[in-house]
Amino acid sequence: MEMSANSENKTTIQRYETYLLAALAIGLAVFHVLLGFGVIVLSGYAQAAIHWMFVASYFIISKPWKFKGGRILDLVLVAGVIIAACTLLYVYPQLSIRPGIYTQFELTMAVISVVVGIILGFRSLGKALPLICII
Repeated sequence: MEMSANSENKTTIQRYETYLLAALAIGLAVFHVLLGFGVIVLSGYAQAAIHWMFVASYFIISKPWKFKGGRILDLVLVAGVIIAACTLLYVYPQLSIRPGIYTQFELTMAVISVVVGIILGFRSLGKALPLICII
């Protein structure tokens, strides 16, 4: 009885992950089509932040960690990506006014973005890319 409930729950989680991945892929495709046709006009920073948010979230969800508690770490990484991208979108006009003068919060968001990038590089290409980036 316990095994069937666990396997049923697992398939439900996998089904929701599939729906979420499909929504992210379709959302990214629609975003690029709207940019390509000029329906949406954004600065380069805004385009990069939104693109990074979609792609990093898709990659984190599609390739989860395999250890116990890995899904929680994945959710934390997705939250970090979304918060960092939204922060960049919010503070970009202020950054252009005061170049080189960063607040502690902005530096924290930059560190989160770099750490997530290194973790994603490790998960996609192995140990070589993060070591090269750190060195």
